[in-house]
Amino acid sequence: KCRGFHVVAALAIAGSLVPLVLSPARPLVPARWRLRMTAPMERLVPGIMARTKILYAVYAGRADPLHELCEPLPPDESVVGFMATADDSEISCWRPLGRRRVETVRLTDTAAALHARRVHWIAIRADAFWPDAAGRDGWLGPRGLAVVREVRLRSKARHAALEDWVLVHSVEATRAGD
Repeated sequence: KCRGFHVVAALAIAGSLVPLVLSPARPLVPARWRLRMTAPMERLVPGIMARTKILYAVYAGRADPLHELCEPLPPDESVVGFMATADDSEISCWRPLGRRRVETVRLTDTAAALHARRVHWIAIRADAFWPDAAGRDGWLGPRGLAVVREVRLRSKARHAALEDWVLVHSVEATRAGD
């Protein structure tokens, strides 16, 4: 009886460790090592390695998905606008934590409304609102906003396409030194 119990306990422990070790959200074993070890599986299941690489690349940057976009933000900027879909994370705009507030920006907001809320910088997921740069520029121009940085990135593993993000700054705020 005791030996059977030990076997069942060992199987239960091993079974619970597999998802824990393979979880892309919190990998206990480095992903690159795991990918090298599972490379022979590519012949058995075509495309699995490419999908696994995408999954681990996205999860590696999950804590700060828009880092590359938000780099030019001045550290003393206290309000940052965010215009994206409900499924996009604004966590990168909050950094440095405790010193910044994120304001939701809508397509209907005017230049005066943005200025009244002290929104001079806005992170925008451009591909969610405008099919091309002309539509984007048509919205930015009347609001006195200029593109500071454009990046293409993947923030969700379930979407194959890269997302277009832009960081814009108020031209009036630049002139006023605000």
